[in-house]
Amino acid sequence: GRDGGGPVTVELIQAILLAFAIVVIVMPAFIRLITWSGFAKQIRVEGPEGHLAKAGTPTAGGALLLGVVIGLALLFGLVDASTFAPLATLALVGALGLADDWLNARTGDGIRARQKLLWQVAVAVFAAWQIQNTYAITSIAVPFIGAVAIEPWLYIAFAAFAIVSMSNGVNLTDGLDGLAGGTLV
Repeated sequence: GRDGGGPVTVELIQAILLAFAIVVIVMPAFIRLITWSGFAKQIRVEGPEGHLAKAGTPTAGGALLLGVVIGLALLFGLVDASTFAPLATLALVGALGLADDWLNARTGDGIRARQKLLWQVAVAVFAAWQIQNTYAITSIAVPFIGAVAIEPWLYIAFAAFAIVSMSNGVNLTDGLDGLAGGTLV
């Protein structure tokens, strides 16, 4: 199996800092653009009463982050066999989130939970298969135990579950007054 990643390089740190700087600089104008275009959150009536104050809040800010990361990867020629799977996962999950935000802004309801879960599973299985295929993963690192052998099909199931879980965990906590951002820090 692989060890799960290469060394952190100066170029990688520079790319991360550049992406951060671009997002920080461009985000105010992006927020004005999405506000002007009517891309605003609509709150469900059955939700918590405290969330009604969030009505009209600009939504789909993650689209800027996705655009910057994928744009920089393309600009600097960082898309290759080793980075395609993670970037494709980011793009596909981001596209699903953007579609959900767009539907919420237009109709007040996003993608229905069952449909969203189905799409997340489809994207996650594809991404997990692509990652396993790209890196030929045959073991995973377990804390305090070390490398544990894993069959490719089991890795795909485990990775798909992790992708869907993380996507939903961030989505749910993000709706709780920035909890996702706070836990990320």
